[in-house]
Amino acid sequence: MIFTETMQPGDVLLLYTDGITDALTAHNEEFGLERLYKVLLEHADKSSQEIVSAVMKAVDVFAGDEPPFDDQTLLVLKREALTIDQNALSTLVDHGLSPRP
Repeated sequence: MIFTETMQPGDVLLLYTDGITDALTAHNEEFGLERLYKVLLEHADKSSQEIVSAVMKAVDVFAGDEPPFDDQTLLVLKREALTIDQNALSTLVDHGLSPRP
């Protein structure tokens, strides 16, 4: 199956391996999807790198001294809002060009 979705400004796409959600404490408690989602929501306004750092830190703190038993891979894509350089916009308008919305 192929799915397509257009990301809007502020949208975040988080791809991860099961080593993130399956990370365990010494008492065999899993980090889980709910914790991952909570960390993502708390840091969604941050940059992609800051989101990755926050998730990895949360997993490390959660697991404590337990070593990872599986790979822990994250990929975060974030669509930032478009910012318009006012000088460039003025130049376009001065030359009779209209920026696309």
